[in-house]
Amino acid sequence: MNIYYWLLIVALTLGDNYTYSHPQNRLNKAKFETNIANQNDQMPNFKFYDLNGQLFTPQQLSYKNYLTFIFYDVDCSHCQEQAAAIAQNIKHFKKTTLLWVTIGEDSKIAAFKQQYFKDAKNVIFLNDRDMNIFEAFNGTITDTPTTLIFDKDRRE
Repeated sequence: MNIYYWLLIVALTLGDNYTYSHPQNRLNKAKFETNIANQNDQMPNFKFYDLNGQLFTPQQLSYKNYLTFIFYDVDCSHCQEQAAAIAQNIKHFKKTTLLWVTIGEDSKIAAFKQQYFKDAKNVIFLNDRDMNIFEAFNGTITDTPTTLIFDKDRRE
C-alpha cells in the first residue's frame, strides 16, 4: 500500500478536525487553494534548526520517494493523536521521510520525539526558532497539525 493510503487512514482516525467547515478552522478554501497554487507546488526554501542547534535547510534533505512535512505543536492534542497514529503504523511509512517542524523548546521537541518516534530512522525533528515557516510556506500553514507531502522531485 502506498503512503497516501496510510495518511488517509491517519486523517480518518483523527476525525473531521481538519476540514474547511470545522469551527476551529475558519479557513477560506479559495484562499487556501490560491496559496497552494502560488507555491508552484515546490518545496519552499526554509531555515530551521535541528535538535543540536544546527541550521537545517531543504538542501540537506535526502529522501528517495516521499517527504511528509508535518507542522505541529508539542502540546496540541490533535498533533499528539496524529503522531500516535503514525507511530503505530510506522512500518507502512518505509518509503517516506517524516519531517516534523514546530516552534518551541528543544527539550519539549526531544521529549515528543522520544515518546512517539524513539527508534524511527526515517523521522527528523526541527525547530523553527525564527518563526519563518509562515512566510516560507506562503500562508499554506495556518493551523496544527498541517501535513504536506512532497515527492522525490520536491513537488507537493
